[in-house]
Amino acid sequence: MGNHHSSREHPPPHPPYPHLHSVIKHNPLRRTKGRLHLTREELDQKCKPSGLYPSCPNWEPRQIRRLVADGKLASRLVGSDGETCLHSTTADQECPICFLFYSEINTANCCKAAICTECYLQLQTPKMTNACPFCNGEGMMVTVAKKLEEEEVKRRQVEEQRVIESNIMEKYGKPSDKITTTAAAVTTGISTGTSAS
Repeated sequence: MGNHHSSREHPPPHPPYPHLHSVIKHNPLRRTKGRLHLTREELDQKCKPSGLYPSCPNWEPRQIRRLVADGKLASRLVGSDGETCLHSTTADQECPICFLFYSEINTANCCKAAICTECYLQLQTPKMTNACPFCNGEGMMVTVAKKLEEEEVKRRQVEEQRVIESNIMEKYGKPSDKITTTAAAVTTGISTGTSAS
């Protein structure tokens, strides 16, 4: 009779501070497990659809979040048009599919072509079965591109200026004096290390 067990089960012990459990669980500042150690709020912002395409049928939101949190996919950003970037000195890079410029973009591992996250999510499946739209390489995968250095931005501006000048020469037969002066000033800025305005 001394070893009499009650048929009632004992409830599990409560944590000493039950109100803290819910605060910790739902804390928006809690760090995620991704390689970038983003807060939940930061990750929400980086994974928010830009609205470029109406939907993303091949991907689950959690798959995209995991890739962005681990630094394997650039943020889903709203791109800017070429006019805005042409007159700025930012290191934004152009996606050759949507023709918008992004401060953070991906590069294809096969041919190093730039591609924004929104276009990539439309073209590729989570199982990486689709070919690269640029070089036709199998199973296109991407990495987040490095930011352009100031020197690279200046080179890009000179190249864009040369394309504009070439288009004018083709259309009118001779370059505009203003464009020639601007291209020379930008080129001089590269060789001396100063910026041309």
